[in-house]
Amino acid sequence: MTTRSFSFSPSPDQPEIPAHDAAGPPAPPMPPLPPVGAEPTAEAPPARPAQEGPVRAGPAPQEQYADPVHGLVHAAVADRPLEEVVQLITLLEQSPEYARATVDALRAVGVDRSVEDVTRLVALLTRPPRHPDSADEAIRAAAESRPVEDVTRLMALLHRPPVEQHCAEEAVRAAASRPVEELVQLIGKLAQEQNVPTHGTGLLAGHSVLPSSQPGSAAQPGSADLPALAHEAPEDHGHAFSRRW
Repeated sequence: MTTRSFSFSPSPDQPEIPAHDAAGPPAPPMPPLPPVGAEPTAEAPPARPAQEGPVRAGPAPQEQYADPVHGLVHAAVADRPLEEVVQLITLLEQSPEYARATVDALRAVGVDRSVEDVTRLVALLTRPPRHPDSADEAIRAAAESRPVEDVTRLMALLHRPPVEQHCAEEAVRAAASRPVEELVQLIGKLAQEQNVPTHGTGLLAGHSVLPSSQPGSAAQPGSADLPALAHEAPEDHGHAFSRRW
């Protein structure tokens, strides 16, 4: 019996099949192995899909809201009569719980009220039996932050009775902390005030450097040439304002 061998050969009109197609697609390359002793790196978490629609903002932090007590105190002392402001401050001083509100009220007066109102308030708050430093916060706020022209007039008013001498000294200390350029302006304006001829004397001699409240009346040594106070201060406070500065 004769055995015949058959060999398959593609037809001339049929394309040949590549060898790699016959075996399937090539396998992907293996990732490189980490070096010996290296710690495996954690894979990054998959990215989260973007949220659809607008993102709602959460509640604002507590510090972004204005302090209601601070705003209330400022509004209360902005334009009330000074007698009521003094009463408010006196009542707040009676409780340590209101210490912050007391400071806010004093500083609001020193910054927002007129220089004349600040001077009246200082005179009322420092009259005996009250302590001479009762108005220090108002004085510091005014002397540190008000325009140079206001500070010049404030110092002139505080350096005369019936204001306690401590108040004038506190104004000087507070104004000394201002920038150098403003200090130069303040010194120049104070020097001009001292050189203004007011019956032959100036601020250093204890006389008024500002016009008297009554036209034609001469300023007397040690006279109280302050804006009219809500209540007349005692004539003798035991202080003679002969301080020179």
